[in-house]
Amino acid sequence: IGRVMDEHESTVSRGLARTRDQLKSAIERTLHDGDKLSPEQIRLCYDWAAGDLRIDLSRALPDGK
Repeated sequence: IGRVMDEHESTVSRGLARTRDQLKSAIERTLHDGDKLSPEQIRLCYDWAAGDLRIDLSRALPDGK
């Protein structure tokens, strides 16, 4: 990502970490406030989602990158 965006690796890493933290907070807020899930139920949602996560980025990336 850093090479493609002409950014330093650590800058990209910090940006990705910040984005992950923001997404996690927003998801947990929605599950808790909107869906009324308990912290334990939210943890189970994460466990379930991570257990079957299959992402293939090959079609999204240009050839050779």
